[in-house]
Amino acid sequence: MGCNVIFLEKQGCCGQPAINSGYTKQALAGMKNLVETFEVNDHPIVAPAGSCVSAIKYYPEYFNRFGETEWAKRAENVSKRFYDLTDFIVNVLGKTNVGATLTGKAVYHPSCSLSRKLGIVDEPLALLRNVKGLELLPIHNQQTCCGFGGTFSVKMAEISGEMVTEKVKILPRLNRII
Repeated sequence: MGCNVIFLEKQGCCGQPAINSGYTKQALAGMKNLVETFEVNDHPIVAPAGSCVSAIKYYPEYFNRFGETEWAKRAENVSKRFYDLTDFIVNVLGKTNVGATLTGKAVYHPSCSLSRKLGIVDEPLALLRNVKGLELLPIHNQQTCCGFGGTFSVKMAEISGEMVTEKVKILPRLNRII
């Protein structure tokens, strides 16, 4: 796609598991490391997980909450450069067809972080619709939460299991999905 990938070795976890578990203050050191690491250049930063991008977009708020105003400003500058992969491909590179081929049928479940927190809805579908040989099947409960995001599936395993069971009940009615 014409991009050079630079992997900065000092980068670490975005801290979302700790933040979601109520350990935001304890996550600040890791958040500072991530901000500092990505300040070395001004390139776009592409992440494959909407939940991580979302967590990073909230860094300024977290730093301000603990009186770290200078870090909040630095985080704001870095967070503006973060993109979900599909957002970057479609909206920055301007591509909806990446030349992918996959023969089969599939349903798409939008990530809650991607769609609800980042507002990225059409980009993944635009890419999937252009996969040669792929039949994208609609499902009526597409927007229903799967119950597996973040630490919810660990902390509330029973509820999470029921939610995903309900979510996939529709799949056999869509014919065989390969």
